[in-house]
Amino acid sequence: MTEVVNRQTHRRFGLAVVALVIAVLTCRSAHAQLRIVSYNTNNGPRASSWAGSPVLGSEDVIAAIGAESVNGIARPIDVLLLQEQDGFSTTDDFLDIFDDLYGTNVYNRGTLLGATVDDNNLTIIYNTQTVQLLGETQIGATSSSGAPRAPIRYKLRPVGYDANADFYVYNSHYKASDGATNEARRLVEATAIRNNADALGEGASILYVGDFNIQSSSEGMYQHLLSSGAGQAFDPINSPGAWNNNSGFKALHTQSPTTSVRFSGQVTGGMDDRFDFQLATAEMLDGEGLSYIAGSYHALGNNGSHNWSSGNSNLDVGSNTALPFNTLRAIANASDHLPVVADYQLPAKMSVTIDPLPSEVIRGAALSVQVNVTNSAPAQTTLGADELDYDITASGDATGGASGTANALAGPNTHPVAIDTSAVGNAIGMVFVDATSADAADASFSQPVTTLVLEHANASFNALSNLDSTFVWVPVIAMGSGDVTVQVDVHNLEAIPAMTADLLLTGATGSGATGTIGLQVDPVAVAPGSAETLDVIISSDALGQFFATYHIHSEDEALPGATSGADLALNVLAAVAMPGDLNLDNKVDGFDLFTLAGNLNAPAVGWADGDFDGSGFVDQADVQALAANWLFGTTAPSSPEFDALLAELTAPEPVSGALLLLSLTCLLPRRRGA
Repeated sequence: MTEVVNRQTHRRFGLAVVALVIAVLTCRSAHAQLRIVSYNTNNGPRASSWAGSPVLGSEDVIAAIGAESVNGIARPIDVLLLQEQDGFSTTDDFLDIFDDLYGTNVYNRGTLLGATVDDNNLTIIYNTQTVQLLGETQIGATSSSGAPRAPIRYKLRPVGYDANADFYVYNSHYKASDGATNEARRLVEATAIRNNADALGEGASILYVGDFNIQSSSEGMYQHLLSSGAGQAFDPINSPGAWNNNSGFKALHTQSPTTSVRFSGQVTGGMDDRFDFQLATAEMLDGEGLSYIAGSYHALGNNGSHNWSSGNSNLDVGSNTALPFNTLRAIANASDHLPVVADYQLPAKMSVTIDPLPSEVIRGAALSVQVNVTNSAPAQTTLGADELDYDITASGDATGGASGTANALAGPNTHPVAIDTSAVGNAIGMVFVDATSADAADASFSQPVTTLVLEHANASFNALSNLDSTFVWVPVIAMGSGDVTVQVDVHNLEAIPAMTADLLLTGATGSGATGTIGLQVDPVAVAPGSAETLDVIISSDALGQFFATYHIHSEDEALPGATSGADLALNVLAAVAMPGDLNLDNKVDGFDLFTLAGNLNAPAVGWADGDFDGSGFVDQADVQALAANWLFGTTAPSSPEFDALLAELTAPEPVSGALLLLSLTCLLPRRRGA
């Protein structure tokens, strides 16, 4: 090899080149669609100072491919198929260029050279961060009647994808020159390639690239590649015709970029032939999965704007507007072929997340789980990846489904899947998401979803059965004796062990004598099978009989499906009386004294018997209480007889039973004579 690039001394000059390098480094880390390049380098790489120009050559060409924006996509080469390599020595020099531009250990080369009869080899360089090289296979053998350089088939896979995204590239350098003998040899090679490709079966994603050395689409080898069968090839730009020295195809020509020798051995015919190709099977042209991005196929530096004079034209002379001048000169300096560049979209890549369900809900809750589907293909632009088509299905207690489409670089699509909460217990379902896009990565997803469904809380005044209303009678309270507290339990009935919601007591609404009979219900949670004790407080400040009703409000704990429970009705009857007022008529008079005297020193049931202090007996203390309030609430004059009785009852010495009985008898009304 002559004029090999030395990356320690190679320098590029000019503001345009500096800007180019910055652009390349900017997109260095992007993992997006694939940029695939076929390049006959004439045993390059090389740098040249032809005609006194700055040192411009192969490294500038590689950098320019990575910096060029097509359809808004600018990215370094992912796969470089090389023809006319001098063994691995020149390929390793190309690896040095990639190391220089993008860092070490990013790119690698293949390990198979393949047979050759002219010392020119076919090799591959690939970006290890975006593509895996899975296999290298020599197709056929070299012979004087067939291929001078045995084509090589490469099996590749985009990083992050599975076998569905595998694709094959056949790298070829067909026999050169026209004439029946050379055409026949090219057909032998094309036949071997198609036989091998057809054996891969229908649906294989295949590229046929290289230096075809043909002048027209009518040649037999080209027509054989395009013939029907599993491996049928198609021209991505669909441009059949007689390409040689035809100005109608000048935008497709790939040889030669110069009419003057820039390096020893360079072919200098001018831009008049379409020798270099990328053909593809239908699977890579249908816009589905791994597929050609329309409008990206081109020969670097040729957009048809260069001067034309019967093919005798230099790429870097005249009005060529395809690329900056220094880049055009680098292309002409580096080889006698132009690189053929095309971008290919990646298949969709499905990412699914499911929002967590609450661990517990209450029966009847309107519950759904959110399924989030994203096309996570590492695209640089929306064009860089196939759309993701998918279906969502569910089973078990998960019901419903959906279908959708997600573009790369867009946010997630969110779909609700309903969860059946009609039965108490564990609700268990499965959510399935299946990608239907061709070659999609991570195309199947499934995940169980579960929650515990609780029964509603149930408030009751009874621990064993449902009791929504109760009556509380409060024993008579002595006026001025202070507040009296009566306790009432509110239970949360447990319908099913460990599967009932907590009960929340939220307050109470009262009616009636709420000024005397009070109930305070502070917000509190009652566990299933437990009770909350409420205090009913009765004031002794006012005389009378009092009645109040309180409606106690409750609801389920704060979980999905919570509802308000039926109010509990608490009815309370209480009486506040003056000690001595046995019959609760708000007077302490002879009737009360007569009744108490009749029960003196006897067991008592309660207030109505004269037991004012609740001791269980009518005793002297009760007499003293009555005496203290004697004639309270009455304006009647005192009766000598009752005054005498009261005096006897309150005497220091106890009254004998006989005397008390006689005194009471005397107080009885006398019957009139007939």
